[in-house]
Amino acid sequence: MSKVIQFLEALGRDATIARSDQMYAAAVANLGLEPAVRDALMRKDAQALNGLLGGRTNVLILLAPAEEEQRPEGEEPAPQEEPVKEARLRQMIG
Repeated sequence: MSKVIQFLEALGRDATIARSDQMYAAAVANLGLEPAVRDALMRKDAQALNGLLGGRTNVLILLAPAEEEQRPEGEEPAPQEEPVKEARLRQMIG
C-alpha cells in the first residue's frame, strides 16, 4: 500500500492531524513524497491526487435482480410473510 493511501487511511481513522494546518503540513512533509503528490495533498485537491495515483474517474455498479424460482405448473406461490419488525411497527401505529 502506498504511503499516500496509508496517510489518507490514518486521517480517516483519526482526523486530529487535519484540524491544524501546521500539523497537517508537517505530517505530509514527513511522508517523503514526490513534489506533485505532496502539493496535491497540501492543497487537499482530490482530483489532482486521484490523477497522480492513477485512480479511476468513473465507477459503475450494476445490480441485477435475482431470477424467480421455477414452480411446477398449477402450483400457487407461497404467501409472503411480513417481516417481524414491520409487523410490530404496524401494531404500534394501529
